Amino acid sequence: MFISEICTLCGACIEVCPTGANSITGGKLEIDRKKCNGCGACVKRCRIRARSLQGKTWTVGEVLEVVVKDTGHYRKSGGGVTLTGGEPSSQHKFAYEILKAIKSKGISTAMETCGFVRWEVLAELLQYVDYLLYDIKTLDPAKHKEKTGVDNKIILENAVKASEVMRAKNGFMHVRTPLIPGYNDSRQNVTEIAGFVNEKLHLSVRCGHYTILRYNKYAEGKYDRLGLEVKAHYEPQPEEYIKELNEMLSACD
Repeated sequence: MFISEICTLCGACIEVCPTGANSITGGKLEIDRKKCNGCGACVKRCRIRARSLQGKTWTVGEVLEVVVKDTGHYRKSGGGVTLTGGEPSSQHKFAYEILKAIKSKGISTAMETCGFVRWEVLAELLQYVDYLLYDIKTLDPAKHKEKTGVDNKIILENAVKASEVMRAKNGFMHVRTPLIPGYNDSRQNVTEIAGFVNEKLHLSVRCGHYTILRYNKYAEGKYDRLGLEVKAHYEPQPEEYIKELNEMLSACD
């Protein structure tokens, strides 16, 4: 990643880059990301830390070694370890092994998922999940496909099955809707999902099993640092509107 705002244009990264991916054009550092091979030479050379490598390959043992250091804190706080993403099920074999290893240490586990995964894979992961955080964006299959490229049939089917599994094992399932302005943040969409949570998943909205997530712009900064274009700019919903939706949900059951 590259933080252009703090770059001093010293040219050190240009000197050490083995592929010639860096250049200064018009008083601005340009990165040809097709040439970049991720070697990290520029990161080591950058004195002001405008460059950084993101991502690292870990083994289950290495992750567990870090996790167990906070065992005392988990027991004291009642917390545990959450697998988030991206999508944990996209690396389901590793996710399964790390969840199993963490549970073997008596540590509570949680997992976030969009639910777009084969049921056999999700069911396997749920064996070692205490808290399931499940995202549902809309019940409308055409609308879901419009923005994500796939319909939501498997997501909704998996939600029902997952709720049964979590209920049988006395686990906790929590449904969330990330609200995208003008797409799924209408009162009707939120009401429909709340009804699905209550009626199909047999979870109580008023007891904290469903949450709406106000849109945020955090990703835009990451796009810039990765040299990616933000194709659509949205503003977070007004706080008053979110408050209104939450008050509506409090009367849903």
